[in-house]
Amino acid sequence: MQETRPIITAIIPTYRRPQLLGRAIRSLLNQTYPHLKVIVCDNASKDETAEVVAEIMRHDSRVSYHCQTENIGIVPNFNFGMSQVETPYFSILCDDDVVLPNFYADAISQLECYPKAIMAGGVTAEINKEGKVSYPVAYYWEKERYVEPPYGFMQRVNEYFPTLTSIVFCREIINEIGLFDLTLPLTGDLDYALRLSSRFPYVMFPNLCGIFNSNNQSTSVANVPTIIFAEFPKIIEKVTEDKNIPPDIRKLGINALAKTYVGITLRAGLIFTARGEFEEALKTANLLHQFYKYHWKALGLRLVVRSSQFFKPLHQLVILAYQFWKKRSSKSTATFDAQEYEKLAKYLEL
Repeated sequence: MQETRPIITAIIPTYRRPQLLGRAIRSLLNQTYPHLKVIVCDNASKDETAEVVAEIMRHDSRVSYHCQTENIGIVPNFNFGMSQVETPYFSILCDDDVVLPNFYADAISQLECYPKAIMAGGVTAEINKEGKVSYPVAYYWEKERYVEPPYGFMQRVNEYFPTLTSIVFCREIINEIGLFDLTLPLTGDLDYALRLSSRFPYVMFPNLCGIFNSNNQSTSVANVPTIIFAEFPKIIEKVTEDKNIPPDIRKLGINALAKTYVGITLRAGLIFTARGEFEEALKTANLLHQFYKYHWKALGLRLVVRSSQFFKPLHQLVILAYQFWKKRSSKSTATFDAQEYEKLAKYLEL
């Protein structure tokens, strides 16, 4: 008698990217582990998305499609997909990303090897608009690691954690910690990982499983104020109130998160200054002072902002410093040559 293998539900939230969506779906259907179903959650695209999915459905019954009657927002659409999961495992794939054929087979193997793990995550490569491939160093590990709380929580705090693209979750995580937080539309995956890692063990493995298409959407200028002024403080407040985390680990986590967010906030203040957005820059200084209690950094930023407003040479100096930092930071990412890109490019042409 043939053994029945567990089914994985793949959730693909989508909005007006029909061609990329088709590629994402095909990357799932090409898995060497065939026991899966794909749920496409269309956030009222009102374009050719339905036709693209219908054509795929004609050839593969594992794909299903749901279209919202109106655009309900990114996070509610994610949550709708998660609410439809009835299989033992699930994953979430953004419509412009792809997974490699080995992803599900590797993840299921790890979850069967570590039955207490609530998720298994592999390595995700990032490809930017210029076609450069990078494996973020902080996300890379040389061998599989089974991590239990509270240490797994600290790993996530320190950004040593798989990307959503290359994670398979056990369905019970939905029963235990619920869905994505509707009040965190831009950092909901971070919040979810923090909640998960504070309570449950998980496993990371070194196999390359997914390709993240870097389009800078999450870090666009329009989204930066929301992330810095609303979502970062909310995440720290949630960690502060999370009684599942031992007090000493919670304190370490809060301090580590605050240190990271202070650095991001300070850089954002200088970027706002370089762009002449002085009011936004002053808001970052106020956040450093009032929420994070970094009074000297706040004072220094205020001095730079006010001086740049009324002293053009200093403003030009800030602009030059920003341009230098931007150029240097782009070079600091571990990138790979054209040959490395060629090895992955075939998965982007599905």
